[in-house]
Amino acid sequence: MPWDKKKPSLLICAKLMAMPPDAVYRELENYGQYLDNDGSYRSYGYDKELEKQLLGRSDPLINLGLAEFGGVEEIAAYLWNEASQSGGDEKYKAAVRLALLRNPHHLDSFGNDGFGVVPKDELARIIHSENRWEIEAVITNPGAKKLLDELMNRKEPFNSLPNEKFLSLLYAARRSPCLTDDDSSEHGPDLYAMHIQKGIVNLLGTYPVSEDSLEAFHMLLSGINPDHAAFPDKDPRPMFGRWQKLQVGEQLKKKYEERVGRYTSMDFKDEFICLMASLYGVYLSQGKAVNVGSLDDPDPVMRYCHYGRTTMKPVDMEKAWNRDGEAFIFAVLHGYSVASDQQRALIESHLRGPHQIRLYYKRLAISRKMKAGGWCSRAGSYAGRSRVAGVSIRVR
Repeated sequence: MPWDKKKPSLLICAKLMAMPPDAVYRELENYGQYLDNDGSYRSYGYDKELEKQLLGRSDPLINLGLAEFGGVEEIAAYLWNEASQSGGDEKYKAAVRLALLRNPHHLDSFGNDGFGVVPKDELARIIHSENRWEIEAVITNPGAKKLLDELMNRKEPFNSLPNEKFLSLLYAARRSPCLTDDDSSEHGPDLYAMHIQKGIVNLLGTYPVSEDSLEAFHMLLSGINPDHAAFPDKDPRPMFGRWQKLQVGEQLKKKYEERVGRYTSMDFKDEFICLMASLYGVYLSQGKAVNVGSLDDPDPVMRYCHYGRTTMKPVDMEKAWNRDGEAFIFAVLHGYSVASDQQRALIESHLRGPHQIRLYYKRLAISRKMKAGGWCSRAGSYAGRSRVAGVSIRVR
């Protein structure tokens, strides 16, 4: 049941103190969801006395729940220190540390250089370690927008990582909610969200091009919100060109020829370039947006720029489909031409396979969460179960 924030704390505390540990853990999960919805992951809606009383029960399962869902920083710090001591049940202590790393309620974007209650030097140790679970917990924590900014811009503790390790973090980052969240409002821009997106563009233009980085950046770009993709501050064609020059070996070609889950039947490199062009085909020059592509450009990459970064008329969308087929669909799903019922109906009529369909509904779901109005509010009718091309998809 949802956390009852209207009930007096004294009654809630008395009830939880009398409950068995497994029931308390479930209640703490509801408590954590209440803190998540309290307006900010750095929540001040916690109940300090309740958490203090529960900690006093000295029960391992309750302490695990406090680590994963609690909001009192002092208690979290105590649990981290206890779990970092040598001796005792090492597996349980590792679980407590992991729970604390997953908890977004202690992260303060304007606070220390650590990670919530985790000190700076310990954060660096985790980032440089081979502990996949702890690394993913840190990178994908919903409150870790400041850390993701540091990752994409290769700031400390990410500035000295070897390429293999850095690319593994980009793989993890594709599942971070911070990759799509943008809390800009009438009160001002979300600077961390802006820096994350700018950092991605800079990486695409400067990071060493290789088969490994091709795979990592394909996964990363597939996870961002196209509406939040940053405009490059210079002509993106040289950026596209450096990836086009990559000679892909037969082993990688074969790997993706046989892989289930691709969005198109294009070569993997070509699919990535289509994705990149659809996201970054417009750049800023002297404060004005410049689109480098056009509908009838003889270069397909320039057409992908047009498909992704302009609002197309349905008649032009049909023309683009006839010329570029599934490459057009892939590009337009990362663009702006999904606003009207007529545009969506045309896209739906050309979707092929469950992966394109999932991408389509993911696009609708992401945009539905945007605070700005526009087509996001009109997409509400697409929630729940929908059926396109004979495939049933549940939007989550």
